[in-house]
Amino acid sequence: MSIFADIVGREGWGDRTALLGDEGCDYGTLLRDAQHLAEAFRAGGLTRRQTVAICLPVSRGYVTALLAAYLVDAVIVPINPNSTADEIGHVLGDSSASLLVSAFTEERISRFAKPTSTRSLDGLCLSSLDASAVNDTEDGDRFLIYTSGSTGRPKGVILTDLGLSHNISAVANHLALSPGDRTIVFTPPAYTYALNQVFIHLWAGGALLPYRHGLMYPVQIPKAIAEHRMTGLAANPTSLRLFVSQRTSGRDLSSVRYIVSGGQPLYSRLAASVMSLFPQARITSMYGCTENGPRVSHGWLPSVVPARESAWPVGPALAGTTIKIVDPSGQAVARGETGEICVGGRSMMRGYWRQPELTRATVRNGWFHSGDLGYFDDAGELVLVGRANNIISVGHEKVSPEEVEAVIGQVDGVTDVAVGGAPDPLLDTVAVALVVSPLDIEAVTERVLVACRNRLSSPKNPRRVFRVNDIPKTPYGKHDRKAIKSLIGQLVCERELSEVPSSQ
Repeated sequence: MSIFADIVGREGWGDRTALLGDEGCDYGTLLRDAQHLAEAFRAGGLTRRQTVAICLPVSRGYVTALLAAYLVDAVIVPINPNSTADEIGHVLGDSSASLLVSAFTEERISRFAKPTSTRSLDGLCLSSLDASAVNDTEDGDRFLIYTSGSTGRPKGVILTDLGLSHNISAVANHLALSPGDRTIVFTPPAYTYALNQVFIHLWAGGALLPYRHGLMYPVQIPKAIAEHRMTGLAANPTSLRLFVSQRTSGRDLSSVRYIVSGGQPLYSRLAASVMSLFPQARITSMYGCTENGPRVSHGWLPSVVPARESAWPVGPALAGTTIKIVDPSGQAVARGETGEICVGGRSMMRGYWRQPELTRATVRNGWFHSGDLGYFDDAGELVLVGRANNIISVGHEKVSPEEVEAVIGQVDGVTDVAVGGAPDPLLDTVAVALVVSPLDIEAVTERVLVACRNRLSSPKNPRRVFRVNDIPKTPYGKHDRKAIKSLIGQLVCERELSEVPSSQ
């Protein structure tokens, strides 16, 4: 079963709407464009199983390029076009990309790559890259997704055609999608969350509104939902808070029948506000990870949201996926007992790109050990407790402290550094840096922020820099992440108190 083959092989759907908005088109036009682009890929020397990097915003060109890459049986490497040159260059090199599809100028491309040739087609820039590196892809590989991890630099996750097809069909069936469904896609294009949203609707025959601006203009998203009579919305709680805070007077949002919330805890107060804004919608709270392509579980909230102090459960496992909770020895724990969340089933990744040791360490006996903590409640739904690892969730983005520390550690005047998360009213969490330095705080802060802006995308940039005497370490000399988190909390609290105006 391949949902991708289903999409490109459909007949009789030519005049059905596929894309909405200024870049709108029907399925017939979209598939013809994909065939045309696939021919250009072949003419440029791209062959099956080679990796093609798609560095485009969510747009008609993005969707077309995804389908064209499938038609030539390439392995797709999505890259966020808002990434820095350093980040793009790392992914291109690590993935051994043979082709880069972008909307960049040749001058910008030269900052991170040296194409052997470049040509333009329908507003896209096709840059052929040195393909002399060993190709480690296998038959059936479809996507190579880069996700932040505890090793610092983003690591590649290999997702197969079959695994993705199982996940996409399970989500589409859970949401009961049909050709009448419409959704807006504004989440980062390089993550499986956006890819899943695109393909569940294309497979169901629904329509997409590509929105390339992300959350830059949040007021425009509810406006577009009302204008195009969207039936579905996928967002995280940060996005939902923005929509609730916008003025929606006069907008009819009653067309929305489902809302998928994921990536951050969902609490009753926000859920109730969201359901007031979208009066005909029900909310499903989800849990996912890139390694499972990405959805693991979905759980519907009640039609009337009751008060609840803790975050809402994220439901039972989707069809074809299994979940178990284990203790440190790997043994399953009793219902209600907290342990590590392990995921198995048909949507599992093939492994980490060129990291067999990491693959063996995280996938044991067919189970992916997520590093996340949770338990099953009395209803058999998964409840998330926290992360066993130290990834910082900044809005939609997953930020590796080690990656940020590697950049700050090279700044002149910084002798040691640690990065952790701090609460934020909009993004839930933001990155904060602790630095050891002989420089005064103003000087070292300026140097740190300049270095981060030059090498890291915006979500990875520390929002605050604190100068400390030393970084908490374990007896083995490693960063003590628990102590670092506690210290950051203390410093943030002290600064907030010092910023409160005196009443005298």
